[in-house]
This record gives sequence, C-alpha cells and structure tokens, in this order.
Amino acid sequence: MGGEPVEPWTPLGEMVALMQAESLDELYRRLVLWPPVRRKGWDALEGWCLFHKFHQHDQDGAATTAVLLVTDSRWHRAAGRLLEQITESGLVPAQHLDLLAESFVAAERRLYWEAPDDWFTGPEIVIEFGGDGPEPCVDDAPQEERGPTVVPRVVRPPLRRWAAARLVEADPSRWGPLVARAGELDSRGGAAVMRGVLDVADVLVPKARGALVAMASVWTTKDVREAARQLRHDDQPFTTSGSASTPLAGADRAAATPTRLPQPSLF
Repeated sequence: MGGEPVEPWTPLGEMVALMQAESLDELYRRLVLWPPVRRKGWDALEGWCLFHKFHQHDQDGAATTAVLLVTDSRWHRAAGRLLEQITESGLVPAQHLDLLAESFVAAERRLYWEAPDDWFTGPEIVIEFGGDGPEPCVDDAPQEERGPTVVPRVVRPPLRRWAAARLVEADPSRWGPLVARAGELDSRGGAAVMRGVLDVADVLVPKARGALVAMASVWTTKDVREAARQLRHDDQPFTTSGSASTPLAGADRAAATPTRLPQPSLF
C-alpha cells in the first residue's frame, strides 16, 4: 500500500503524506483507503496542489484524479471552487470535462468508482448476518469471480451546478431535459441543477428563457426562486412575455420537452 498513516494522524501530516505519493495509483490508494482527518473542508488549495503536482505536465488520468478530489470528504465544502480551478487550468481535456458534467447530473447521490483489483490481495472477509448475529467467513474465490470493488463518491450540489451550466452552455436546447432531471433529484441536488441552468440563462432564446424563469419562480427551494426573481428583474422583456404555459415554437418547444438524460459511463 506504499505506507500506512502514522499516529498521531493530523491534517498537516495527512497532506504531507498525500503529497509524497510517488505515482497516481499511490495517490488514489491514499485518497480512497486512508481515513480522512476531520476538517472543515473549506480549503481548495490542498486539492489543487495535489492535482497540479501530478498533471501539470501530464494529462493522462487527469479526469479520474479530478473526480476523486472533488468528491473527497477532505474538501467537501470546497468542491465547487476546486472543480472550477481544475476546469480553468486546461489540464483536463474538454471532452473529459463534458463527460464529468454528464456524470454529475445523471448520478443519484453517489457515483461509484471501480478500484483496481491489485489493491486487494488475499481472501475476502465476508460478514454474513444469521439468526444469532453476524458471522465472519472467508471467501477464497479468485478476485475475478468476486466482481469489482467499487468505491462510493458523494456528488455534492456545487458539482451538479457546475455540470448543468456547462451542459447548457454547450447546447442550450438541453435546458428542458435538465429542468426535468432537477425534478427527479433530491431537493438540494435538484436546486443545484436549476441554479446551474439559471447561471447561463443568457444563452437561451427569449421565449425559452422566459419559460425557465417562470418555472424557477415557483420552484420549491427558496434560493432558486430568488435567482429567478433576480433574472426577472434584470431582464424584464424576456420574463414578461414568457411563462411556463406560453406555447414555444420550433427548437424552443423541443428544448422544453422533458426527457430523461442519458446515463453516461465514466467509471
């Protein structure tokens, strides 16, 4: 495993140990398998330093590194800022960022990353819950017969907001399906998707923008309603002529048709 955490395990010691990883694989092991030190999670600089160290001269694996960093609980309150910094660096190819955006919107509360088989050696310990309580047993089956080992990574609201804005900027006709997806998610996730679409509402044609603002104005989450009111105030001509019930023509009607987003496969 390339070393184990040393007691006492402090935030500074943890960061030094992460920076001392000699390869991407070792960094991933430490991020995923080492228990994080409790912290407030506001500092995006640490995550950025790790990303920059491994990818400033090599883009290979940059998308995977980005996903593991922005979904890590060590920087959970800085996830949005960290992702924006990684995006602006140009170190992750645009097509890979597009795939990340698809994944962050399509995921439920978590994404699942498949850990390499060679991280785990020896028999697998399986806990079976019987009538008298849990009983451990040893599974001696070869790794290929056990199935992959997947690691859950939480998709926090700032990641969904970034993703929705990126998708609409690339293709404004997707605003309708994204609003439909927002309605399928939990309240925080759905609100984040709506905020992302509202962030880039200026790329929409006037009638579509008016319909979006009308829908957001009655959204269940307060900050979405406030963002819609601000847009309505800033751009009155668009919002007074459009509403959720206003017939849309041509591409606007197609864009507003709720459809389920495709389920991308990143991991």
